[in-house]
Amino acid sequence: MHRFRRLFDQARAADRTDAERVLMLREALGLWRGEPLAGLAGAWVERTRHSWGQQRIEAVLAWSEAELRVGNPAGVIGMLDGLVAEHPLVEPLTVALMRALHAAGRSPEALACFADLQKRLVE
Repeated sequence: MHRFRRLFDQARAADRTDAERVLMLREALGLWRGEPLAGLAGAWVERTRHSWGQQRIEAVLAWSEAELRVGNPAGVIGMLDGLVAEHPLVEPLTVALMRALHAAGRSPEALACFADLQKRLVE
């Protein structure tokens, strides 16, 4: 987790290029394995697990933005699609997926994502 955070912080530095951000964030996200603190229970564990999950989402969002800026929208669609399925009410994930789909020339699917999000939020 320390290495993940260090890479994430380095990637967010203002003096980084988008290509550098992509590489650092790919490495950071590549460190992620399964559910944090799996098999453990308790209030501290739940808070920590939630906090780390939020950090992962922030890193994915930063990575997807950087990938779009370097012209690789197709490279983020799979991960974003999976995270939207895991976190269907986290609007920024769906927005990032919609942007990637549109940038990859899949605008009808982007519009379908919007409609799905709208439906979920109404429910």
